[in-house]
Amino acid sequence: MTRTAVDDLNDELRQTTVARGRIFAMHMLRQKVPALGHAEVIAYVNALQSGSAPAHLVAIATKTLVPEPDPVLSVHTIQAGQHSTG
Repeated sequence: MTRTAVDDLNDELRQTTVARGRIFAMHMLRQKVPALGHAEVIAYVNALQSGSAPAHLVAIATKTLVPEPDPVLSVHTIQAGQHSTG
């Protein structure tokens, strides 16, 4: 199984909720994913307590935490052409 930055965030939020409380976890999430609004942060942390966060909120967190690949650094393989002699 491949773990993502969002998986790590969710684990950290769950641990923080247990150790320091939901409000502290909400503040932490807001700092790490500022694109989430206050109501979204509340929904995200509350959902994690009973399972997993809503997909649309996970998508926002993913966009914030996982950088877009740099197209300049991408590699394109070019297949060699057929050469004929004669």
